[in-house]
Amino acid sequence: MTGDMTIKGTTLPVTFDVTFNGKVMHPFYDKNNAGFTATAMIDSREFGVNMLPEWMVGSDVHIRVEMEAFEGDSVPYYSD
Repeated sequence: MTGDMTIKGTTLPVTFDVTFNGKVMHPFYDKNNAGFTATAMIDSREFGVNMLPEWMVGSDVHIRVEMEAFEGDSVPYYSD
């Protein structure tokens, strides 16, 4: 999945590797619930965040997002 990420006023495209973790019936809300993991790595220097030499502080930033999504038009615990 590719999209734009903005940090400190700098916008650059970032590509996340997305893994589908499976789909199960939620035990409380009786709706299908799907899980995903998204990972990416960005260079903090490209966003103007890290100006220190590489030997002092590395520029690679690893991002990991864990997400679950309900099937349907509404999220049960926000709709009640």
